[in-house]
Amino acid sequence: MRIFALIFILAGGLAAPLAAQDINLGTNDGEWANDVECDDRCFFGAGMASTMTWEYVGLDAEDCATLFDVGVIKVWDMTS
Repeated sequence: MRIFALIFILAGGLAAPLAAQDINLGTNDGEWANDVECDDRCFFGAGMASTMTWEYVGLDAEDCATLFDVGVIKVWDMTS
């Protein structure tokens, strides 16, 4: 019985959803910060800006955090 409790506790810890505060989003120092679109190429999804360059990575923290937290954008998974 204890093994099942341990598995349940561990699985609960691993299943926690990733939140924006768990990601280094950078700053809001970009030219297009606070425009309700994420300009950071580390993300993808419906809330992304139509034009992006690598110079905006890490410079649109608030827009990207908001869109990520509501599930409109996701982080690219470069580990698989």
